[in-house]
Amino acid sequence: MNIQCMRVIVVVCCIVYNTPVLAITLVPPILPPDEGYCFIQNYVDVSPMQGGQDFHTRSRSYSRHKGTDFRVSYDAMLAGVDVVAAADGRVLRTRDEMKDVYFSSGESNVAGRECGNGVVIDHGDGWHTLYCHLKKDSVLVKAGDVVKAGSVIGQVGLSGKTEFAHIHFQVSRDGEIVCPFSGACMGAMAAGRCKLFVQHPSQEPLWEDSSEEVLQYVPSQVLRAVYLNSRPHSAQEILQRPNSVNVLKSGHMPLVFSAVTAMLQEGDMLILELKTVEGILLAEKTVHITHYTAQRYDYIGKKDSSQYAGTILEGYVVLRRNGAQVFEHRARMVVQ
Repeated sequence: MNIQCMRVIVVVCCIVYNTPVLAITLVPPILPPDEGYCFIQNYVDVSPMQGGQDFHTRSRSYSRHKGTDFRVSYDAMLAGVDVVAAADGRVLRTRDEMKDVYFSSGESNVAGRECGNGVVIDHGDGWHTLYCHLKKDSVLVKAGDVVKAGSVIGQVGLSGKTEFAHIHFQVSRDGEIVCPFSGACMGAMAAGRCKLFVQHPSQEPLWEDSSEEVLQYVPSQVLRAVYLNSRPHSAQEILQRPNSVNVLKSGHMPLVFSAVTAMLQEGDMLILELKTVEGILLAEKTVHITHYTAQRYDYIGKKDSSQYAGTILEGYVVLRRNGAQVFEHRARMVVQ
């Protein structure tokens, strides 16, 4: 073999050796609804430290969280939000009989079935995806079915261990969890066992198009702010209240302004105020956030609404961070 031929072989070998292993390419596992919100609530925990850390090195996760939570509004869930296969593959197993109920209600035993209704898809080369908390009787595939990326496999629900309508989307390779936003394995979760897998040297995401709106890192926000005639006992009571209600009857009953907020950061200051349209302050509350909070509910008000008959009220929810305002949400109500 001549020297020139040997050089060609060496060059080819080097190119093959340094070419990154082709990884899976994913489309978002959810089709955003026409109405209501749709965003990522929690990300894969990529930190070995207690408490959780997302790929942005922020706290939008919790300890040992293995997936990405795509959240939708309660109203959108009821109307139907499609969940799709994130890549071509073959269905391994499904479950479809669990009820859609909030886990805190205690109505359903989820021991060993925390995922709720779900689908597992094998994409070959050791890649699997998992879709949890699907709506009861919505799963459209069965074990053995071949699916294409973007094909509908079910709908977002409230089954299993969950406190909000969403799908938990989980990616793994050879049994190890992979963060779809970095292409890296969660090696820190089990030191010495999980070999770091990187799709490209730059740790690019696995998404086919990471610019899609549903994949964006959204800020802290108000999910719902409503008026009630009683003190709410859970975030669910507020989230299920129609936004369109803007008239409240007066009487010898409480007048309550309530709100559900999400993704609050340590050090944030959350403020609720209830005023007349003339600016007279009726009630207020200030909360200093001491740790990352995925969701919380708060309320303020008056014990007797009868004295406010014929009054127009305005409720405010304000979030401040490092002296700057993150958001201000205003909700108006007419007391009859």
